[in-house]
Amino acid sequence: MRRLYAPGCVCIAFSILTGLSYPLVIRWIIDDGIQGGRVDRLNQLALLLVGILVGEALSTYARDYCFNLGAERVAARLRRATVRTLRLPRFRSAKPTWYQSARASKPVSR
Repeated sequence: MRRLYAPGCVCIAFSILTGLSYPLVIRWIIDDGIQGGRVDRLNQLALLLVGILVGEALSTYARDYCFNLGAERVAARLRRATVRTLRLPRFRSAKPTWYQSARASKPVSR
């Protein structure tokens, strides 16, 4: 599980950096592109802003994937440990009872 949380944390750091870079690029767009009257610089900065947006979207997707997969694995491990711990004792009778014939997760869910 730790193998999944480390890349998730890296993606969080990248998302923070991209989130902090938006105001800086907007300032450059206003100062250099609009007030400076440089259309070529404005186009470059707009492309940079789109690149930052795509980078943040990919980082958010990777972060969600890593954390969700890690959480699912933790939940599965806890479920297996619970079923192992709560296994019911075998009853001695000629006819098997519901507890003997049911899967181990059925009595746990009741």
